[in-house]
Amino acid sequence: MSLCSGLSESASLKMIPVIINVIRGINLHGSKGDVMTSFLRVEHGSFRLGESPYCEDAHCSLVEYNFTCKLECCPDDVISLDNLVHNPLLLSIFEVLPKEKKQKERSIVLIGQLTVDLLPLVQGETCIKSISIIHPTPGSPIILLPEDSQNASLELLVTTPEPLLSQECIEDSNLLRVTVEAAFSVPDSYTSASPQYIYVITLPMPVSSEKEIPLIMANGVPQPFAECKASPRPKCWPLRNIHAAGASHIQGTLNEYTSHGHSQEFRELPMKPEMESNCISWYTERRCYLNNGAAASLQKSIAESRLWPVEIFRTTVPGTGKGSKGKVEKTEEGLPISFHGVAFVDMAPLLYPGVQLVHGAYPVTSYSDTALFEKTKRSCGVARDALQTEGEIMCLSVLSTLTSRLPRQATSRISRDEKTPREATSKMTVLKQMSELEFDGRESVSCLKADTQQFSEAGTYIVLEFFVDKPFIHKRSTEELTMKVSELIPPRSALPKKIFGAQEAVQSFHAQIHRIADMLIAKYRDMLKEDADELPNDYKSQEARKSKLFYELNSSGAYYAFKEQLKHSITDIVREKYLKRTTFKDELELHVFLNELYVFLMDETHIVLHKIMSTDEISSTPIQQTTSTQLRHFAKDAEILGHNQLAIKYLQEVILQDKRDPERWIDYGMFCLRTEDATRAEECFREAIAVDQNNVRGLILCGVMCVIDERYEEAEILLEKVTSKDPRSMLAWIILGLVYTGQQNKILAQMAFSEAQKSNLAAAAECSSQPMVDPAVKSCDNEQYEGGSTEVDVNTQGQNHPPQEGITQDESKRECLGTLPRTLNSLLQASNFLVEAHVPQVAERALSCAVLDLLDSERSEYHLILAKLHMLRGNFVQAELDLKTASQYDHKNPDTWAFMGHLYYKMGRPSEAQDCYERTCDFVEETPEIRTVCLQLASIYLRDGQYKKAKQMYLLACKSYPSQFSCLGAGIACYRLGQLEEAEDALSEANFLDNSNAVVWGYLSLVCLKAGRRMEAEQSYKYAVKLHLQDDGLLAEIAQAQLDAGFGDPSY
Repeated sequence: MSLCSGLSESASLKMIPVIINVIRGINLHGSKGDVMTSFLRVEHGSFRLGESPYCEDAHCSLVEYNFTCKLECCPDDVISLDNLVHNPLLLSIFEVLPKEKKQKERSIVLIGQLTVDLLPLVQGETCIKSISIIHPTPGSPIILLPEDSQNASLELLVTTPEPLLSQECIEDSNLLRVTVEAAFSVPDSYTSASPQYIYVITLPMPVSSEKEIPLIMANGVPQPFAECKASPRPKCWPLRNIHAAGASHIQGTLNEYTSHGHSQEFRELPMKPEMESNCISWYTERRCYLNNGAAASLQKSIAESRLWPVEIFRTTVPGTGKGSKGKVEKTEEGLPISFHGVAFVDMAPLLYPGVQLVHGAYPVTSYSDTALFEKTKRSCGVARDALQTEGEIMCLSVLSTLTSRLPRQATSRISRDEKTPREATSKMTVLKQMSELEFDGRESVSCLKADTQQFSEAGTYIVLEFFVDKPFIHKRSTEELTMKVSELIPPRSALPKKIFGAQEAVQSFHAQIHRIADMLIAKYRDMLKEDADELPNDYKSQEARKSKLFYELNSSGAYYAFKEQLKHSITDIVREKYLKRTTFKDELELHVFLNELYVFLMDETHIVLHKIMSTDEISSTPIQQTTSTQLRHFAKDAEILGHNQLAIKYLQEVILQDKRDPERWIDYGMFCLRTEDATRAEECFREAIAVDQNNVRGLILCGVMCVIDERYEEAEILLEKVTSKDPRSMLAWIILGLVYTGQQNKILAQMAFSEAQKSNLAAAAECSSQPMVDPAVKSCDNEQYEGGSTEVDVNTQGQNHPPQEGITQDESKRECLGTLPRTLNSLLQASNFLVEAHVPQVAERALSCAVLDLLDSERSEYHLILAKLHMLRGNFVQAELDLKTASQYDHKNPDTWAFMGHLYYKMGRPSEAQDCYERTCDFVEETPEIRTVCLQLASIYLRDGQYKKAKQMYLLACKSYPSQFSCLGAGIACYRLGQLEEAEDALSEANFLDNSNAVVWGYLSLVCLKAGRRMEAEQSYKYAVKLHLQDDGLLAEIAQAQLDAGFGDPSY
């Protein structure tokens, strides 16, 4: 049988002893001078492991106990391992006082306690060696030690002969830490009764794939609000008979939750101020060992019901009867339960990738089997079972809390006798003294009105924390995601291509010639620098100077040095360019080759010398080049006016200017999406990622393409890469949520949508510089979950958030996020982006999630986006109905009227489109569609002969940025108005922006014909014909103007 397999038959279980060796006590102090007689007791849970013999020490500095006991542990038994992780070793030190007069037995006083955590043994260690501080009990002589002296401590060693668990089992197991902090705003009657009451928290927890046990924390104590809210505060061990307050604290734990998870907060205020409210404090941590089966069972339960019940109730400590003989009295039904409430904790965040913590405040409601079944699919709670199975142990374990209210004489005298009846008699004595306090238990129970509805009326809530040492769902690291993205889309090399072969050899020869030429010129100047001004410039004198230079070169050895410098580069040319690496067959072949080589070398030498000696001045006239921004504007206008081929031409020119700019590929891919060329669009997005593996827009859009084809695994990798790089990318979270929705994973889908909503709120708050109120987080399904609104705090590599992708000044990012700045619904923003990107399949999924819980203020935007979706699919009738509905919700939204104008324009109803466009232009708030509105409204005016209005609209379009289309329209309107000079200026500007537009040349020819400029008219007409002018009406108008003017067509 393998380890971690769950519960097994006791006969086949392997037992490993845990050996506890208490070596010595250090700096102990007795109450009767320097001489002290003491012994110690070792306990684990409810079991006493042993007591040491009496040890006397005259100086109290070192007490050699050398006491050894052992604890049997079964690594095959999950219950045994669970007891080991949540129960520490409790070591109690007792002082044995001398016998006084008339005393039958020596008095024994508990002077200190300490606890030892055994968790390292379950984590693979075999030895725990420590010197632990002894925590004094109230009135202990240890308290009287001087402040500058060493603390009283105990040296001990805990060992096992072999590791309890194998490394494989340790890796497969997990540890869940359940922390109950405090309950706030509890009803007055809940805490106003006798101190005999025990305040209990219990919840179910799986210990194997088939079995659950109740977790009980019964050490709740009524406290003032200020003490309950004190932070930081150490956590305590659960259900321990610990008299020393410091010994109950778990070392290294504070109630400060980390950022490795989600925090959930209940935001409703109680009925009265919290400072005046009653509180019950626990601050107790209960550890749960989870093997592979238990962890799988817990995850399955969370996935099925999400909500985990945590029950809270009050019970009484049973008293003693006359014939009880020291035994605890219990009724047949067990201990009574009153004020039974339940809090439902949404544990779904533990199934989010990388999340380890759920921490929050949860409302307490009255317990009901019906409500429990509806929310958790459990038929009954665990409170009654917990009391029936562990009630007696629970009562004994809370004695430390209750006896802390009694005088020291009642708590410090403890019998050494190991027999159970005597110990029970001592405990019953404590209970008897408690019954004589101010309140009587039976009377208080009868007087209290156990109305569980008081929890809701008082607004009671409880603060809980669930932490797992290892996240249930592994979160892929940034490095892992980068590697997977590189496998899907290999990156392009960013290094420039190195020149090899013949070209490198020729360039090396050029460099050597340039260097030698520089040295020759310097040599010649040095030789003639003395009498250079007096030398004659005739032919004989030049030849004489040349002969002198050759003599100097030969005599000084410079000529030979120059030849040696050229040898290496010439050899490379022979090998790389002429591919000659072997000997020649005969002299003729060698002679032919040398002639060919000489001609080539002379030609290359002359090229270098001409560059050196050239005196031509470089032209200062700059070459006109259209920028990428202008080309993008031209492409946008061409797309608006339906000239898609022209738009493709402009976008390809943008890419050719810089192929390593990923944004240029993305712009082209977005255009291909809008023209329903999905294959080419995905190629462009992949090329953008290949150029830049961290490009957010490219990764998101490539993920969208994968969602369209239902390649969810590939989409998940790409989008996780975005959220890893930029955890505040709202669009990436939304599309990732749609991926999880397609995979039927509702928990991760809600996580993604919640992250998107938080990112959206943060972006809006930064944009407005004002704090935003977090509305209820919308889910992708209709189920509403209690437990407070979710506020996500996800750890992202140290919480260093990269710059967010949100509302920004950058135009490309604004395009990526859509054009809905007024709404806070992230799903609507994503839907709008997907519709504008012409991805109706994915946009419809996002809208179906957004429609489930729309606010009234968002219905106008929803119907507007729905109308765009219908327009994409050609359903103009339904689109018109949605636009009218949107205008009824918000008639002041200019976007609604702009798209209504677009709809009528597509439907061939120009008069109605004109009315909508004019209304859009009248709004003070400018729509993002204003460019399209201006161009299409101007074209309607131009078509209807309203040239003055058309001129105004084209000039308004030119005001934002001029393009050849807006300038051409302005020129046409001016020409029709007879304003030839203004028409020529506008047409010349259009021609300057793009000289390949045949229509511009055609209208320039008309203007020149009207102005009587023959040569310019003929030249313009020639270019219009050369560029294949296709407008028959314009061609006919030009022909008539040429007939009227008598010139203009050079073909006659």
